[in-house]
Amino acid sequence: MIDNGKTGPKLCISIRLIKPFLTLLSTYEGLLTDVIDYLQKLDLDDRVPIEWAHKQLEIAVKMSGDPDIGLKAGRTFELGDGGAFDYAAQSAATVQEAIEVASRGVRLLSDACDFRLEIDSEQAIVRLESRIVLPRAAADFQSSLIYSIHQQIQGGEVPLLEWWFPHAKPSDTTEYRNTFSPAKVRFSAPCLGFAFDKNYLGVRMRYAEPKLHAVMRKHIEMLLAELPRTTSLLMDSVKDIIVKELVHGRPSAAVVARRLHMSSRTLSRKLQEEGTSFSLLLDDVRRKLALKYVGDCDLKLSETSALVGFSDVATFYHAFKRWTGQTPLQYRQLQAEKL
Repeated sequence: MIDNGKTGPKLCISIRLIKPFLTLLSTYEGLLTDVIDYLQKLDLDDRVPIEWAHKQLEIAVKMSGDPDIGLKAGRTFELGDGGAFDYAAQSAATVQEAIEVASRGVRLLSDACDFRLEIDSEQAIVRLESRIVLPRAAADFQSSLIYSIHQQIQGGEVPLLEWWFPHAKPSDTTEYRNTFSPAKVRFSAPCLGFAFDKNYLGVRMRYAEPKLHAVMRKHIEMLLAELPRTTSLLMDSVKDIIVKELVHGRPSAAVVARRLHMSSRTLSRKLQEEGTSFSLLLDDVRRKLALKYVGDCDLKLSETSALVGFSDVATFYHAFKRWTGQTPLQYRQLQAEKL
């Protein structure tokens, strides 16, 4: 039996988004055959935990030796594969309305993905934000799929279109050119997403149909209401990144937001909605690690101070006394006496 992680409410992804990978991975002999067989038996509207799906994707990339699986799978996505989501977007009146309905309906396909439209003096920017850290192949897939569907609906070139990827430029960018040409591809970008001439937002959709669009929007709201509630993994994801970044010094909200493919402002807003903040989460992580290192380890206090991201021991002492009412030495002595 395959452990797909279904142990409770989690962020999930629709089989509709996994289907392109099943088709592609089936061409690799002997690759994840048990997983593929299991997933192919599920209904298109069934859902599996995203973290489990990403784990299988990372295994597939490693076993195949193909880092561009996400780009290739996204190109195979056809209009209609996304169900109600696709039809609501394509029947919208304008490009901007299509983006707005996509931002509302995307949870039908993924609990973790979010569309954010920003408009400045010249550009429109769509940020593809995620509530969990995306493997490169998953980020590539999202972008490739969106571009492929847009081309199938609208066709032609989008003025001043740029596709943004937060990861570093790969040694071989052939598949990026094959996927997004003639658009510009930008690596080490501020976020995952795409930018284009803001005037394109007003362009009429080729398949605009007001009556159908109204029906599809109502249908999407009905489907969204039927989805199971999910637990938020944002705080856990932020804490995990903080732990990993502490070895490099005190992590900033900007660094964590970048790892989560969202802006610092969005991260702050989402954490505020969940009743917390980056500074509170950072303080909580440092406190727990400090208690563990001071109480359980033989590390020098100067080493512990560095491990939890303090630049000097004096500042660490001050923080530790605020957390416990004791100095690190007093706390260590008391823990030793309990043994």
